[in-house]
Amino acid sequence: MNMQQQWNLNSSLCKSNNDGRKAQQLICKLKLASTSIKEDRTLDLPNEILFQIESKQFMFHEKNSSKISERDFTFRLWVPILI
Repeated sequence: MNMQQQWNLNSSLCKSNNDGRKAQQLICKLKLASTSIKEDRTLDLPNEILFQIESKQFMFHEKNSSKISERDFTFRLWVPILI
């Protein structure tokens, strides 16, 4: 399964369940079945994105938008994903 297929499947799972648990379970199963370090590391990206989104839910609620600056959004969400 290539990265685009993984992303589409994970996105569909998140949308249908309104959370990332099923997508994270799929990633864990794929990691267990992976045969290379490259494939294993490729699965780390969607897993990290899901983790950050799940752990930063307050940032995605409209009622909190006035409390969160663009800098907060960048540093709290994107920096952990990109590092």
